[in-house]
Amino acid sequence: MGTTVMLMGAREIANRLGLSRQRVQQLADRDDFPAPFQTLFMGRVWLSHDIELWIRASRAGDVAAEGVADCPAAHDCALVEDEQLDGRAEVRTSDL
Repeated sequence: MGTTVMLMGAREIANRLGLSRQRVQQLADRDDFPAPFQTLFMGRVWLSHDIELWIRASRAGDVAAEGVADCPAAHDCALVEDEQLDGRAEVRTSDL
């Protein structure tokens, strides 16, 4: 079995940060925001790990002042394949 990669879309990031999806799209256009892992028909998706690192790095800056939530929710992961389990899905590196 391959390694599991957790992905987040704009809605999941918005839930994580306590911001609107539109605000996340604005943040995603900034130079300091992580590059998307992939662009799908539904929009861009990012590696959860990259987003969490960005949140930690940004806490002392602008994003912290805009209401970054303190604790990530386990359900804030994007659906990325047909099998859906409790709001989460996994991508195996063998599938990439």
